[in-house]
Amino acid sequence: MKGWGSRNLQIHSLPAALSGNRLYEAILTPLLDLTREMVLVVKPEQRVIHDHRDHRLIIDAVISGDAQESAEAMQKHIARVGASMSDLEKVYRKKKGLLL
Repeated sequence: MKGWGSRNLQIHSLPAALSGNRLYEAILTPLLDLTREMVLVVKPEQRVIHDHRDHRLIIDAVISGDAQESAEAMQKHIARVGASMSDLEKVYRKKKGLLL
């Protein structure tokens, strides 16, 4: 994936790589791979799957060293992304003939 999609996914893999937390990387990497696959298949008209201001809040909290604020910012981000990813997955499954 080139362009905006690749850059979009990089912002999600950077914290995992920088954290040194191999479990976090092991969980996140396949999720990002699946997201990349879904975007390639669905080719959504809307380039933004979620509000990118969440990233700034997460990064600022991590930089400040505030573990509680970091965790809360990440939890809010995941909750907001959930609905968009669910919608993307439905279209992906339909296009791949995987509807249940």
